[in-house]
Amino acid sequence: MIIKISDYFNISIDDLLKHDRKIVSKIDSQKKKTRIYFEMLIAVTIASILIVTCLYFNYKNSNTFAFTMNKEETYTRHETSDTEIQVANGFFSLPKSTKLKLDINAVIDDGKIHIYILNQDDKLCYQLDGQEIEDSQNLFFDKGSYMIQIVADGYDEDVVSLNYDINVHN
Repeated sequence: MIIKISDYFNISIDDLLKHDRKIVSKIDSQKKKTRIYFEMLIAVTIASILIVTCLYFNYKNSNTFAFTMNKEETYTRHETSDTEIQVANGFFSLPKSTKLKLDINAVIDDGKIHIYILNQDDKLCYQLDGQEIEDSQNLFFDKGSYMIQIVADGYDEDVVSLNYDINVHN
């Protein structure tokens, strides 16, 4: 209403209200309250963003899982005299059931390499076989302990070279 009167008579609001101290102080008080409320809203918004960010990273870090096995090795006549070579065993445990990403790269120059994942009851959960293995997939694992077993067989030469890189993560 005051703005309409000011516009109608082409008088500034300050000149119009200069003698009415009560209205001027009321307007100033409302401006201060509005500014305080706006500053409080910004502070609450920033605090909320910080809290949500901290909670997210805390949750993410508490659920992070990573397991790696890798090796490059050459086996000589002594190891290749058997029909198979137990290359490696790796173990990991999961505190809860979850989906994990499995990345596997493995190569053997003669014969086959076999990669097995067995659970704590020795039940086979995953198996890959071949001379060159390259695989990446998401798998669901139940809570518990697991063993990754790597075996080589089917080689004819006295010297066998192989390498593998296995990453299990979420």
